[in-house]
Amino acid sequence: MKLQMLITSNDAAPPPADLFSPGLPEVVGFRVILGFHTVYYEYHFINTDMTWPAAQEYCRLHYHDLATFTSMDDIQRVNRPSPYAYAWIGLIDDLPSWYRIMGNESNSWVWSATGTTSPGGFQGPWETGEPDFNSANNACVMMRNGFWADDNCMNTNTNYFVCFTGSLKPGSKEFILVESFLSWSDAQNYCREHYVDLAIIEDESDFNTVVNLIGGYWVWIGLSRQPYRWSDNRISNFKNWIGGEPDNKQGNEHCVMENPDPEHLWLDAWCEAPLKVICQQACNLPVNCLPNAPLTEDTIIRDGT
Repeated sequence: MKLQMLITSNDAAPPPADLFSPGLPEVVGFRVILGFHTVYYEYHFINTDMTWPAAQEYCRLHYHDLATFTSMDDIQRVNRPSPYAYAWIGLIDDLPSWYRIMGNESNSWVWSATGTTSPGGFQGPWETGEPDFNSANNACVMMRNGFWADDNCMNTNTNYFVCFTGSLKPGSKEFILVESFLSWSDAQNYCREHYVDLAIIEDESDFNTVVNLIGGYWVWIGLSRQPYRWSDNRISNFKNWIGGEPDNKQGNEHCVMENPDPEHLWLDAWCEAPLKVICQQACNLPVNCLPNAPLTEDTIIRDGT
Protein backbone atom coordinates (compact mmCIF):
# COMPACT_ATOMS: atom_id res chain seq x y z
CA MET A 1 0.00 0.00 0.00
CA LYS A 2 1.26 3.49 -0.78
CA LEU A 3 2.31 5.77 1.99
CA GLN A 4 -0.48 8.26 2.56
CA MET A 5 1.88 11.20 2.32
CA LEU A 6 2.93 10.14 -1.14
CA ILE A 7 -0.52 10.54 -2.61
CA THR A 8 -2.11 13.27 -0.57
CA SER A 9 0.61 15.63 0.64
CA ASN A 10 0.89 19.03 -1.00
CA ASP A 11 3.80 20.20 1.14
CA ALA A 12 6.82 17.99 0.61
CA ALA A 13 9.71 18.64 2.94
CA PRO A 14 12.38 20.69 1.14
CA PRO A 15 15.74 19.02 0.41
CA PRO A 16 18.39 19.55 3.09
CA ALA A 17 20.13 22.92 2.80
CA ASP A 18 23.48 21.26 2.16
CA LEU A 19 22.10 18.77 -0.36
CA PHE A 20 24.31 19.97 -3.19
CA SER A 21 27.35 20.88 -1.12
CA PRO A 22 30.66 19.04 -1.80
CA GLY A 23 29.93 16.68 1.08
CA LEU A 24 27.91 13.64 -0.02
CA PRO A 25 24.99 12.14 1.87
CA GLU A 26 25.58 8.69 3.26
CA VAL A 27 26.16 6.15 0.48
CA VAL A 28 25.24 2.64 1.55
CA GLY A 29 27.22 0.22 -0.57
CA PHE A 30 27.37 -0.43 -4.28
CA ARG A 31 27.82 -3.23 -6.77
CA VAL A 32 29.52 -3.22 -10.16
CA ILE A 33 27.46 -4.58 -13.02
CA LEU A 34 28.72 -5.63 -16.41
CA GLY A 35 26.33 -3.89 -18.78
CA PHE A 36 25.96 -3.80 -22.54
CA HIS A 37 29.12 -3.27 -24.61
CA THR A 38 31.34 -3.92 -21.58
CA VAL A 39 30.05 -0.84 -19.82
CA TYR A 40 30.07 -1.17 -16.04
CA TYR A 41 27.39 0.18 -13.75
CA GLU A 42 27.48 0.92 -10.06
CA TYR A 43 24.35 1.48 -8.04
CA HIS A 44 24.58 3.87 -5.09
CA PHE A 45 21.86 4.00 -2.44
CA ILE A 46 21.61 7.59 -1.16
CA ASN A 47 20.22 7.55 2.36
CA THR A 48 18.84 11.10 2.18
CA ASP A 49 15.27 12.19 1.44
CA MET A 50 14.69 14.30 -1.68
CA THR A 51 12.07 14.87 -4.34
CA TRP A 52 12.39 13.11 -7.70
CA PRO A 53 13.63 16.26 -9.53
CA ALA A 54 16.17 16.94 -6.78
CA ALA A 55 17.22 13.29 -6.87
CA GLN A 56 17.77 13.45 -10.62
CA GLU A 57 19.86 16.61 -10.25
CA TYR A 58 21.87 15.08 -7.42
CA CYS A 59 22.58 11.83 -9.27
CA ARG A 60 23.62 13.67 -12.42
CA LEU A 61 25.89 15.95 -10.41
CA HIS A 62 27.69 13.25 -8.44
CA TYR A 63 27.27 10.10 -10.54
CA HIS A 64 25.65 9.48 -13.94
CA ASP A 65 21.89 9.50 -13.43
CA LEU A 66 19.07 7.98 -11.44
CA ALA A 67 19.09 4.18 -11.53
CA THR A 68 17.82 2.29 -14.56
CA PHE A 69 17.05 -1.43 -14.48
CA THR A 70 16.84 -3.91 -17.35
CA SER A 71 16.27 -7.10 -15.34
CA MET A 72 15.56 -8.51 -11.89
CA ASP A 73 19.26 -9.32 -11.75
CA ASP A 74 20.01 -5.59 -11.87
CA ILE A 75 17.51 -4.90 -9.11
CA GLN A 76 18.93 -7.56 -6.83
CA ARG A 77 22.47 -6.21 -7.23
CA VAL A 78 21.69 -2.97 -5.44
CA ASN A 79 23.09 -3.07 -1.91
CA ARG A 80 20.39 -1.46 0.24
CA PRO A 81 20.36 -0.67 3.96
CA SER A 82 18.00 -2.62 6.19
CA PRO A 83 15.47 -1.45 7.00
CA TYR A 84 14.76 1.33 4.52
CA ALA A 85 11.72 3.11 3.15
CA TYR A 86 10.67 3.76 -0.43
CA ALA A 87 13.34 4.96 -2.87
CA TRP A 88 13.23 6.85 -6.17
CA ILE A 89 14.42 5.16 -9.35
CA GLY A 90 14.94 6.77 -12.75
CA LEU A 91 11.55 5.94 -14.27
CA ILE A 92 9.20 8.83 -15.11
CA ASP A 93 6.19 9.54 -17.27
CA ASP A 94 7.58 12.91 -18.31
CA LEU A 95 4.57 15.21 -18.57
CA PRO A 96 6.15 17.98 -20.70
CA SER A 97 7.29 15.49 -23.33
CA TRP A 98 3.84 14.05 -24.08
CA TYR A 99 1.01 16.25 -22.86
CA ARG A 100 -0.62 17.55 -26.04
CA ILE A 101 2.78 17.45 -27.76
CA MET A 102 3.26 15.81 -31.15
CA GLY A 103 7.00 15.34 -30.75
CA ASN A 104 9.54 12.59 -31.03
CA GLU A 105 10.48 12.35 -27.38
CA SER A 106 10.61 8.78 -26.17
CA ASN A 107 7.13 8.81 -24.65
CA SER A 108 5.29 11.39 -26.77
CA TRP A 109 2.45 10.77 -29.23
CA VAL A 110 3.39 8.93 -32.43
CA TRP A 111 1.50 7.37 -35.35
CA SER A 112 1.19 3.61 -35.67
CA ALA A 113 2.03 3.64 -39.39
CA THR A 114 5.34 5.47 -39.01
CA GLY A 115 6.41 5.31 -35.37
CA THR A 116 6.89 9.10 -35.45
CA THR A 117 4.86 12.28 -35.35
CA SER A 118 3.53 13.95 -38.50
CA PRO A 119 6.24 15.78 -40.47
CA GLY A 120 4.45 19.08 -39.92
CA GLY A 121 3.49 18.29 -36.33
CA PHE A 122 -0.24 18.39 -37.12
CA GLN A 123 -2.66 17.44 -34.38
CA GLY A 124 -6.38 17.79 -34.02
CA PRO A 125 -8.05 19.58 -31.10
CA TRP A 126 -8.25 17.68 -27.82
CA GLU A 127 -11.47 17.37 -25.84
CA THR A 128 -11.61 19.63 -22.78
CA GLY A 129 -9.49 18.05 -20.04
CA GLU A 130 -7.77 15.68 -22.45
CA PRO A 131 -5.38 14.00 -22.53
CA ASP A 132 -5.49 13.04 -18.86
CA PHE A 133 -3.71 9.64 -18.64
CA ASN A 134 -6.53 8.46 -16.38
CA SER A 135 -5.66 5.35 -14.32
CA ALA A 136 -2.23 5.33 -16.03
CA ASN A 137 -3.68 3.28 -18.89
CA ASN A 138 -4.86 5.96 -21.31
CA ALA A 139 -2.13 5.84 -23.95
CA CYS A 140 -4.21 5.35 -27.12
CA VAL A 141 -6.25 8.00 -28.93
CA MET A 142 -9.86 7.96 -30.05
CA MET A 143 -11.78 10.63 -31.94
CA ARG A 144 -15.37 11.90 -32.14
CA ASN A 145 -16.99 15.03 -33.58
CA GLY A 146 -13.59 16.46 -34.46
CA PHE A 147 -12.02 16.08 -31.01
CA TRP A 148 -9.35 13.72 -29.69
CA ALA A 149 -9.21 12.00 -26.29
CA ASP A 150 -6.80 9.51 -24.78
CA ASP A 151 -8.38 6.26 -23.64
CA ASN A 152 -7.58 2.91 -22.11
CA CYS A 153 -5.58 0.64 -24.42
CA MET A 154 -6.56 -2.52 -22.55
CA ASN A 155 -8.17 -5.36 -24.50
CA THR A 156 -11.45 -4.94 -22.61
CA ASN A 157 -11.93 -1.42 -24.00
CA THR A 158 -13.36 -1.52 -27.52
CA ASN A 159 -14.44 1.01 -30.16
CA TYR A 160 -15.11 1.30 -33.86
CA PHE A 161 -11.96 2.32 -35.72
CA VAL A 162 -10.63 3.92 -38.89
CA CYS A 163 -8.06 2.29 -41.17
CA PHE A 164 -6.35 3.77 -44.20
CA THR A 165 -5.07 2.44 -47.50
CA GLY A 166 -2.90 4.03 -50.19
CA SER A 167 0.42 5.75 -49.52
CA LEU A 168 1.57 8.37 -47.04
CA LYS A 169 1.88 11.02 -49.72
CA PRO A 170 -0.42 14.04 -49.20
CA GLY A 171 -3.85 13.45 -50.71
CA SER A 172 -3.21 9.78 -51.51
CA LYS A 173 -4.79 8.13 -48.47
CA GLU A 174 -8.24 6.55 -48.41
CA PHE A 175 -9.90 6.16 -45.01
CA ILE A 176 -12.19 3.26 -44.09
CA LEU A 177 -14.55 3.19 -41.10
CA VAL A 178 -14.73 -0.33 -39.63
CA GLU A 179 -17.91 -0.77 -37.59
CA SER A 180 -16.64 -3.54 -35.34
CA PHE A 181 -15.81 -3.16 -31.67
CA LEU A 182 -12.13 -3.96 -31.10
CA SER A 183 -9.42 -2.88 -28.70
CA TRP A 184 -6.79 -0.48 -30.03
CA SER A 185 -4.23 -3.27 -30.50
CA ASP A 186 -6.72 -5.58 -32.21
CA ALA A 187 -7.85 -2.71 -34.43
CA GLN A 188 -4.22 -2.05 -35.33
CA ASN A 189 -3.73 -5.71 -36.26
CA TYR A 190 -6.94 -5.73 -38.32
CA CYS A 191 -5.95 -2.61 -40.27
CA ARG A 192 -2.47 -3.96 -40.93
CA GLU A 193 -3.88 -7.26 -42.19
CA HIS A 194 -6.59 -5.81 -44.45
CA TYR A 195 -5.36 -2.31 -45.32
CA VAL A 196 -2.18 -0.43 -44.35
CA ASP A 197 -2.64 0.62 -40.73
CA LEU A 198 -4.85 2.58 -38.35
CA ALA A 199 -5.62 6.06 -39.62
CA ILE A 200 -2.75 8.54 -39.71
CA ILE A 201 -3.98 12.14 -39.78
CA GLU A 202 -1.21 14.42 -40.99
CA ASP A 203 -2.96 17.56 -42.21
CA GLU A 204 -6.24 19.46 -42.24
CA SER A 205 -7.49 17.58 -45.29
CA ASP A 206 -7.01 14.18 -43.60
CA PHE A 207 -8.65 15.52 -40.47
CA ASN A 208 -11.77 16.81 -42.22
CA THR A 209 -12.13 13.59 -44.22
CA VAL A 210 -12.10 11.45 -41.07
CA VAL A 211 -14.47 13.81 -39.23
CA ASN A 212 -17.02 13.49 -42.03
CA LEU A 213 -16.54 9.72 -42.21
CA ILE A 214 -17.11 8.80 -38.57
CA GLY A 215 -20.14 10.92 -37.71
CA GLY A 216 -20.86 10.81 -33.98
CA TYR A 217 -18.99 7.57 -33.22
CA TRP A 218 -16.00 7.30 -30.94
CA VAL A 219 -13.34 5.62 -33.09
CA TRP A 220 -9.73 4.57 -32.65
CA ILE A 221 -7.14 6.34 -34.76
CA GLY A 222 -3.49 5.37 -35.08
CA LEU A 223 -2.11 7.66 -32.39
CA SER A 224 -0.59 6.26 -29.21
CA ARG A 225 2.39 6.63 -26.95
CA GLN A 226 4.68 4.53 -24.77
CA PRO A 227 4.17 5.60 -21.15
CA TYR A 228 7.24 5.90 -18.95
CA ARG A 229 10.85 6.32 -19.91
CA TRP A 230 14.09 6.26 -18.00
CA SER A 231 15.75 9.46 -16.86
CA ASP A 232 18.41 8.98 -19.58
CA ASN A 233 15.60 8.91 -22.23
CA ARG A 234 15.55 5.17 -22.87
CA ILE A 235 12.19 3.47 -23.30
CA SER A 236 11.28 1.22 -20.38
CA ASN A 237 10.87 -2.33 -21.67
CA PHE A 238 11.54 -4.14 -18.39
CA LYS A 239 8.60 -3.92 -15.95
CA ASN A 240 8.48 -4.61 -12.22
CA TRP A 241 5.16 -3.04 -11.19
CA ILE A 242 3.28 -4.12 -8.09
CA GLY A 243 -0.27 -5.35 -8.82
CA GLY A 244 -2.61 -2.51 -9.78
CA GLU A 245 0.23 -0.12 -10.58
CA PRO A 246 0.77 2.28 -12.16
CA ASP A 247 -2.59 3.87 -11.42
CA ASN A 248 -1.98 7.64 -11.46
CA LYS A 249 -4.45 7.63 -8.57
CA GLN A 250 -4.33 11.34 -7.80
CA GLY A 251 -3.81 12.43 -11.41
CA ASN A 252 -0.31 13.64 -10.56
CA GLU A 253 1.66 10.43 -9.99
CA HIS A 254 4.23 10.61 -12.77
CA CYS A 255 7.42 9.40 -11.02
CA VAL A 256 8.32 5.88 -9.90
CA MET A 257 9.56 4.54 -6.58
CA GLU A 258 10.51 1.04 -5.48
CA ASN A 259 9.16 -0.47 -2.31
CA PRO A 260 11.32 -2.25 0.27
CA ASP A 261 9.94 -5.76 -0.20
CA PRO A 262 12.32 -8.51 -1.43
CA GLU A 263 11.33 -7.99 -5.08
CA HIS A 264 11.49 -4.18 -4.83
CA LEU A 265 8.28 -3.75 -6.83
CA TRP A 266 7.46 -0.38 -8.38
CA LEU A 267 4.69 2.15 -7.70
CA ASP A 268 3.94 5.49 -9.33
CA ALA A 269 3.98 8.45 -6.95
CA TRP A 270 3.82 12.22 -6.68
CA CYS A 271 7.20 13.54 -7.86
CA GLU A 272 7.50 16.01 -4.96
CA ALA A 273 7.39 13.34 -2.23
CA PRO A 274 10.67 13.15 -0.24
CA LEU A 275 12.22 9.68 -0.57
CA LYS A 276 15.57 7.89 -0.51
CA VAL A 277 17.37 7.63 -3.85
CA ILE A 278 19.19 5.07 -6.00
CA CYS A 279 21.79 6.56 -8.36
CA GLN A 280 23.86 4.79 -10.98
CA GLN A 281 27.38 5.36 -12.26
CA ALA A 282 28.58 4.21 -15.69
CA CYS A 283 32.22 3.73 -16.60
CA ASN A 284 34.55 1.74 -18.83
CA LEU A 285 36.30 -0.14 -16.04
CA PRO A 286 35.27 -0.93 -12.45
CA VAL A 287 38.26 1.00 -11.08
CA ASN A 288 36.94 4.13 -12.79
CA CYS A 289 33.50 3.84 -11.20
CA LEU A 290 33.93 6.69 -8.78
CA PRO A 291 31.77 9.74 -8.05
CA ASN A 292 32.35 12.48 -10.64
CA ALA A 293 34.41 10.17 -12.87
CA PRO A 294 34.48 11.69 -16.38
CA LEU A 295 32.14 10.01 -18.83
CA THR A 296 32.33 9.96 -22.61
CA GLU A 297 29.42 9.64 -25.03
CA ASP A 298 30.51 6.07 -25.78
CA THR A 299 30.41 5.22 -22.11
CA ILE A 300 26.73 5.97 -21.54
CA ILE A 301 24.43 3.43 -23.14
CA ARG A 302 21.22 5.14 -24.15
CA ASP A 303 19.46 2.61 -26.36
CA GLY A 304 19.97 -0.55 -24.31
CA THR A 305 21.33 -2.50 -27.29
